[in-house]
Amino acid sequence: MEEDPSEDSYETDPSEGSYETPVEQEAPKAALELTPPASPMMEHYVRAATSLSVTEYSSPLSWPSVNQELSEYSYPSDLDGGDGEGQTGRWWEDDEKDTSLYSPPDQDQDRPATECNLALFVFLSFEEAIADDEPQFTALFVFGDSLMDPGNNNYLANSLAKANYVPYGVDFRRPTGRFCNARTIIDYLGDLLGLPLIPAYTATITLGCDISKGVNYASAAAGILDETGQSLGERFSLNKQVQNFEDTLNKLKGQMEEQELKHYLANSLFVMNVGNNDYINNYLQPSLYSTSSIYKPRDYADLLIKHYSRQILVIRKLGLRKFLLGGIGPLGCIPSQLGTGIAPPGKCVSVVNEMIGMFNSQLKALVDQLNKDNHDSIFVYGNTFGGFTHIFNNASAYGFEVKDIGCCGVGRRITCLPLSVPCMNRDQYLFWDAFHPTQAVNQILARKAYSGSLDDCYPINVKQMAQL
Repeated sequence: MEEDPSEDSYETDPSEGSYETPVEQEAPKAALELTPPASPMMEHYVRAATSLSVTEYSSPLSWPSVNQELSEYSYPSDLDGGDGEGQTGRWWEDDEKDTSLYSPPDQDQDRPATECNLALFVFLSFEEAIADDEPQFTALFVFGDSLMDPGNNNYLANSLAKANYVPYGVDFRRPTGRFCNARTIIDYLGDLLGLPLIPAYTATITLGCDISKGVNYASAAAGILDETGQSLGERFSLNKQVQNFEDTLNKLKGQMEEQELKHYLANSLFVMNVGNNDYINNYLQPSLYSTSSIYKPRDYADLLIKHYSRQILVIRKLGLRKFLLGGIGPLGCIPSQLGTGIAPPGKCVSVVNEMIGMFNSQLKALVDQLNKDNHDSIFVYGNTFGGFTHIFNNASAYGFEVKDIGCCGVGRRITCLPLSVPCMNRDQYLFWDAFHPTQAVNQILARKAYSGSLDDCYPINVKQMAQL
């Protein structure tokens, strides 16, 4: 794609994924103290992150009733089959709209749209022709955090890290638990691979969803370290996600013969993108976690990679052979970081991106080592940092007009609150909220992972891996 030289460019370091190791330094305490947690901004959390008093949303489940009168606003007409111009109305009161799609999940819908029949609520996939093709992998197993969580945390009673409320999922026609306006990277990647939407692990337990095409274990607020995200309550840490996979594996053993299961696992795709919260919900929160006072940035990256490597080897021992390991994106460029005021206008928070670069460099080196030590397996590094940086620095060339603020939220620091009115032109925003990209960005990143160049996936892309 041709780049637009006129595009205003935020400084990101490294540029397009290349990275020179910076001089090691202590993480600036000012930067650490100002970094808000990556979660729905409930009352106590907003106060902690922004010193604002929010009384309207006293808890994650403080919903208005369906009959509560809300102010008029213009909602997207594609939700009711309109002409694309948008109409003014009250989404709780429009008789022609299915208001059950918008009713709070804790009122009469304990079963959020991550259920087995989620496909009934969405339109055809963006790669319709692929849907009829033979799947390129037997199944897809996913580990990660809120970037990939399809709604696992919906079922965790003591979790504050949930996206099971309007306007999350506005382009899915209802909240699903995804921290996005609709599809995640995994949803799009599954489309490209000819696979259906992969169910959340918790949905397979509570609803008995089919596990034959894979399971998604990703959990918002989860990290590589067990303590990461503990301020947000219940979540599935990486260690717990491995245990959950073993539970699924035991069920598969009851469905397949030994050799059939061995072939099934060897030809499945394992995707993991985790580590974001180990920074924004751990290391960069010194008032809540002690890691930044114990470890220098490089030592912390060493610690994370050590735990990460151990879990990958456990997964491989259980039978999986094809791995896509995504790096951390440029967290210094997300709206919540831009809103700290640490960096000058037009620039990302470089100290945060430098920390991320240390982790990503070690992850890529780990991929080389794993490929060297395990000749019956293939490990691929997904350059999330480079891919997102290229989109960020060439936003207009990709069709984006807004890249420094979320489509939903207040300013850059307060993310998407219940019943917030999101922007209308969502496909022109890089970010859905203060922390997460829109589905438009997710689609681009999925395509880069699937068929991108060596700069996007190393040493091969997912399409090439499927042919092995």
